[in-house]
This record gives sequence, structure tokens and C-alpha cells, in this order.
Amino acid sequence: MQLAFSRRWAPLGAIAAGLLAASLPMGPAAAASEGDYRRCASNLVEAGIRPEEAAEACSTVLHPEDLSRCVDRLDERTEIAATDALAACRRVRRPVELATCVTDIRQKTENAAEPQVLDNCRRSLLPERYANCVVGLTEGTDLAVNVALQSCIDGRDRVNDFYPTFIPVGQSADPFVPFTAPTSNPTP
Repeated sequence: MQLAFSRRWAPLGAIAAGLLAASLPMGPAAAASEGDYRRCASNLVEAGIRPEEAAEACSTVLHPEDLSRCVDRLDERTEIAATDALAACRRVRRPVELATCVTDIRQKTENAAEPQVLDNCRRSLLPERYANCVVGLTEGTDLAVNVALQSCIDGRDRVNDFYPTFIPVGQSADPFVPFTAPTSNPTP
């Protein structure tokens, strides 16, 4: 009796809990604060960006802290000019991952051309994964860095004949003939 009662009312309790959770007020999305913009602008100016350009760059991004962190990392850990770093960091959705991509490839590979690394990391949709691909290929093979850079950024779909045919070798498939149900009154 107790078990039958709980089975009957359990779904109703779950629905009530879901409605209660949905009715609770949602907090606002985390917006950038005044301090985020101030730190962004001051960090960019310290990196060598003109104040006007820093103000415009910080004011047009959704997450100014990420932009300044990207430029700072590239400026400190690479030979890339701050203006080039800013241009690249502004053009990506994940600026911190861009900086991580460039610095990882630079630190873990030899003879990597920084402008090419920066451009390829910028073009990649998943910069950290791209860096892992480049570093893994260069460490696991004798590939040159520029070959690994091109191989990992190549977006062509290489999968061909992925699904097996289940037709034995040497035989051909019968042509497909759709099944039609017989009718009592054939049409002339």
C-alpha cells in the first residue's frame, strides 16, 4: 500500500520541485565591472599600446580582463609586438586560449615562426586543442613545426568510406527495388 502510494505521487513531487526551481529568480549575467575596464586599459598601456587604442579595444570587448591577459601573456612570453598581439586577441572568441596556444607551441617546439603560430592559433576554433596537436605531432614524429602547424589547422574532412557495406568482396549489391503492397484494383 505504501509502495503504491509513493509510486503514484512521486512524479507529481518531481514536477512540483521542477516548477519551484524554474520560478526562482535568476541572477543577472556577470557583467564586466568598472575595475575590469580600468585594469584592461592600464595593462594595455603598460604593454606599449597607445592610450586611445587601449581605450577603444577595452571598450568594445565583452570580457576586458581576458583581452588584457591575452596581450600581457603574448607580450611577456614571446617576441610578438604588443600591437600585433592586441590585433590577434581582439579577433578571437577565446583570447586567453589564444595566448596559451602561442606560448605552449613556442615553449615546447623549436624553430617555430611566431607570426605563423599566432596566425594559426587565431584561426583555430579551439586554440588549446590546436596547440596540443602541434606539440604532440612534433614531439611524436620528426615533422618540422611548420608542417605540423599546417597539418593541424587543415580543416578538410578526410573520412572516406567510413561505413562498411557488408557486401562480401567480389560481389555487387542488388539494385534497390522499393516494396509496394499489392492492390486489388490495378491501375491501367
